[in-house]
Parts: sequence; structure tokens; C-alpha cells
Amino acid sequence: MSNTILGNIDIYMKKLIVDAMENATDLYKFFKQQSPFTTTHNCYPSARWDAINEALSNNLLKENLPFATTKKGFWDLLLFCNRENTIIFSAMRKDRFSYVCDNPEKNAPQYFDSLVTLNKNLKAIASQVTFEGSYEASDKYNQLEILCNKLPLQKNSSITHVVVVFDVYYDEITSINLYVVNSKFEIVETEDIFDTVLQSQKPNIVPEAVFDNEESSTSKQKGFVKLKNTINAANNA
Repeated sequence: MSNTILGNIDIYMKKLIVDAMENATDLYKFFKQQSPFTTTHNCYPSARWDAINEALSNNLLKENLPFATTKKGFWDLLLFCNRENTIIFSAMRKDRFSYVCDNPEKNAPQYFDSLVTLNKNLKAIASQVTFEGSYEASDKYNQLEILCNKLPLQKNSSITHVVVVFDVYYDEITSINLYVVNSKFEIVETEDIFDTVLQSQKPNIVPEAVFDNEESSTSKQKGFVKLKNTINAANNA
């Protein structure tokens, strides 16, 4: 995988993302503990994103890596780059990502429709699953220049968009994957960076949980808690 787009992203960048997501979990739990609201919880979904963006920006600042926020309606979008400024990262929850890719013509946010045009020349690997449909994204909303101008990208250089796709179970982040999707919403590459970071720290460790379709969602969550604890133990070793 070392000669692929995702394979060329250094392990420190992947670890930065994983660490930030785990820090965001703690921030979100702290917010819920301090929240005075008990009847309704409309602020919770936004608070999760604020926690993720806060944790990511803190880690990026420590490493002197570029990032920018852009106002999208009443929503603040965080974009960030790798050290070489050749990749733009955005983040999306797994169910939202699937919803967008199932019917991108109808469901893709304007910013995402524009960002995936950066990958328009990338071809999906035949052995990988691709999303059905003939829709091809374009920068019809003229969002791309606005998004890219906020980041220190080199003009006339090849820029790739990578989306950080994460899943949650109650208050735990249970998976973190990187996806490269082209403008036809076909999967070009994907990588489980939870597993990548674990293996980089303890190469001989075999994760305790092996998931299959017959497992319950509860057992999946417990498996990832074990996996996260192993990562944390490796960090403290």
C-alpha cells in the first residue's frame, strides 16, 4: 500500500487523527456532564462536531499543520492539510457518508460535491466496491476556490481530497477510516487507520475482536473498546 495515495500519508498524520478523535470523545463526554439540559438534547449533535473540530485543531496547531474553518450556512466546516500540503482532509460520519454516496446527486453537500472534483482523474480499482449511479460531481456551486484559498496550497500542484469517515456507538468513536472518492463517487482507496496506528505501535499484536455479520452491535462496541485500550496501552508503554 506504500505506493498508494493513502499509503503515502505518513503514520504521524494518521496517529494525529486517531488521537484527536479519541480526545474528542473525552471532550464530548465532559460537555454532556456539564450540560444543564435534561428534557431535550438538540445541542448534542453539534457539540460532538465542535469537540472533534476542537481536538483536531489542537493537534494540528501542535504540529504546525495548516487548517481552516469555513462557514456553511449555520455550520462551521473544518478542513486541514498534510505536511506537504498535497491533501485536503474533511471529516464525515459513516452513516452520513453512506447517505451521500447512495444518491450523491440528491444528497451530496455543496462543499463535498466541489471537493471530490479534485479527484476527478482518479480511477477506482476494479476489485473494490463502487457506488452505483452515473452522477458525476462538478464545482457547480463555485465552492472549490473559496475552500482552497483558506489553505496554503501550491498553485498548479496536484491536490487530493481525503475524507475521514468515523462511526460512533453511544459516546464512543468505534471506527476511523480514510476514503478517497473520485468525482463519480467511486471508491478509489480506503484504509482503516485505527488498525494502521495499532499495528505501527505493536506490530505483533493481533486485535482481540474479529467482527463478522453475526455479531451484535454491542459486541462490536466492546471489541473496539478493547482495541482502543490496546492503543492507549501502547501509547503509555
